[in-house]
Amino acid sequence: MSDYPILGIGYANWRKYHTVHYGGADLMIHNVFIEAGSELGYAGLLTFLALITCTFVINRRTRKLAERAQQRGRFIYYMSLGLDGALVGFMASGFFISVLYYPFFWINLAMTVALYNAALTSLPPETATPLVQRAPAWRGSMRGTVGPVS
Repeated sequence: MSDYPILGIGYANWRKYHTVHYGGADLMIHNVFIEAGSELGYAGLLTFLALITCTFVINRRTRKLAERAQQRGRFIYYMSLGLDGALVGFMASGFFISVLYYPFFWINLAMTVALYNAALTSLPPETATPLVQRAPAWRGSMRGTVGPVS
């Protein structure tokens, strides 16, 4: 990361970089965070960490919506806990293997966003209102211009 701190050495270039600069064996990185930092630089590493943080935040918001719906939001509540558990498992395994470019994290992120949207649309309106009202002002002005996706 010290040679190319901003953007790193590039996607999947660790093996070639290590062989050219250090010679010897063709070694793999065995840590997803070191892989993100070396191949994507500090910009990519910070983006990756921000996506992980956003996933936990979105799941927390989903659980708050589900708690307000009581029994009706029970499945959504436990599903968001499961997605958090899966992400913790991904990060724990990521300390020992390089899985940055595997689809597991991206599927988890997509399912997190989809679950939050499902919670907003399927739970009773009185449970979803407080979090929706906190949306930025610019989102409120766009609400009428974009129709629902079916």
